[in-house]
Amino acid sequence: MNKTWKSLTSLVTIFIAIGSFSIPSVSAEEVNLIQNSSFEIQASDGSPANWSKNYWGSPVPTFKYLNTGRTGAGKSASVTLNRKSTGGADWGHTSVLVEEGASYRYSNWYKSNVATEIDAEFTDSKGKLSYALVATLPSSGNTWKQASSTLTIPADVTKVTVFHFISKKGTLTVDDFSLVKVETTPTPPPPTDPNLFNKGLVTLSFDDGLKSVFDNINLLGSLKSTQYIYTEPMFGATECAGACYEDFMNISNVKSLYNAGHEVASHTRSHPNLTAVSAVTKLFETDGSRLDLLREIGIPVSNLAYPYGESNTDVVAKLQSAGFVGARTVVPDDLNTRNTNRYALFARQVNGNTSFAEVKSWIDEAILSKKWLILVFHEIRNSCGSEVYCATPTTLSGIVSYLTTQNSNVNVVTVAQGLAQMNNNPVSNPGVPVIAQEDITVTTTSQTGAPVTFSPAVSDDDTGLSLTLNAFCTIANTVPDPYSGLIFPTVVTSGYTFSIGTTIVTCTATDTGGRIGTKTFTVKVTN
Repeated sequence: MNKTWKSLTSLVTIFIAIGSFSIPSVSAEEVNLIQNSSFEIQASDGSPANWSKNYWGSPVPTFKYLNTGRTGAGKSASVTLNRKSTGGADWGHTSVLVEEGASYRYSNWYKSNVATEIDAEFTDSKGKLSYALVATLPSSGNTWKQASSTLTIPADVTKVTVFHFISKKGTLTVDDFSLVKVETTPTPPPPTDPNLFNKGLVTLSFDDGLKSVFDNINLLGSLKSTQYIYTEPMFGATECAGACYEDFMNISNVKSLYNAGHEVASHTRSHPNLTAVSAVTKLFETDGSRLDLLREIGIPVSNLAYPYGESNTDVVAKLQSAGFVGARTVVPDDLNTRNTNRYALFARQVNGNTSFAEVKSWIDEAILSKKWLILVFHEIRNSCGSEVYCATPTTLSGIVSYLTTQNSNVNVVTVAQGLAQMNNNPVSNPGVPVIAQEDITVTTTSQTGAPVTFSPAVSDDDTGLSLTLNAFCTIANTVPDPYSGLIFPTVVTSGYTFSIGTTIVTCTATDTGGRIGTKTFTVKVTN
């Protein structure tokens, strides 16, 4: 087939950078798309099957079908230009079907006494032709050399022919052509930052267990919240000798929220500043509140919100030994990542002076950064007036509506669910904590009793805990608390002064999964 090109460059309509000039390795499984690639099959007219003689411009080429291949055996083909001219000439293989966007490795062996060139002819779905330079090759000094390159097929291209041609006075001999599809390994996705979540997280948390939250819980629709309950009001405490806790949820309300899928977590028993109370009071407030929720209404509790947002290393250690796996502050400095201190979770409060636009910007920040935003609410009232720790139903509804519209970009989670996605999670195993403590007998000369040293040892199969679980030990009490009016067992620790006689001590230990181990022992004081 004679081509009427006057020059290749004048007719190039698309120029594509194909690849580098290199020597490929071809596996046995690869399929060579070029038929009769080594000229071994002869057509009825005496020429090599599936090959054509091409030239364009003004050359007078001489084509030869040779009986000697590059290895000495087999066949090859040559083209000679006997004079200087414009244009060029080549042996061209039948065009082959290709896939747009796919990569193909091309190679052929050649020997020449002048510089030569390799081009690709692309045919698109409408039959339009375009051309691209593959490689410019120096003279091989009449010794066999291999040329190769990788072609990436442009959009809408369905066929390709690769030409190795000569355009100067001289001879080019070619043999052993190959065009194989390169099965490229898919580019892996960009590495995921191990500090970030798969998508932004938002938590709706509510502090104190206020009745107004229970009354407006339907505003959340299908979204689930974390309810931080401090338990004295739940039990009907009579602070200030009146019904001062009438605005708080009772046990039935708390159970109802839990049964509806909301998380119930600890906010201590009486809402003290935990950094300002004794070690015994820390036990009463932290272990005690968790035990209240576990025993009285059967709710597993994994985390705590610090009253007033106050904590220190002693408080954190107490939470860890009580089996809590995380705690929330009211520090708004940042959003949480997988590596945030799980006992110092950042949170942002939605108060009476917080606009919906501001909360929306926080949610957008969580979405864009793939971090975890914890929102803190207190009262939900139609009018907040001068009350700071308050939000209106309108504000809450707007936040819920926006989160719902963004559900493909953000996950609304409870605090427990967020903690479970963080790094270095403790592992809760099925075993129940075991407490070892023998009965104790001491003798004293005092008529009021004696201080007793004891140290219950707790063992458990949970792993990844920062500290060993502690035993929370109490004795019976019949005296109401003068502040709350409630009767809680008295917390006892080593060194407590026991009265003359025999006292039953009950110790509990609670693991990260809320499983309670119990041990009862006696302390007998004689004189």
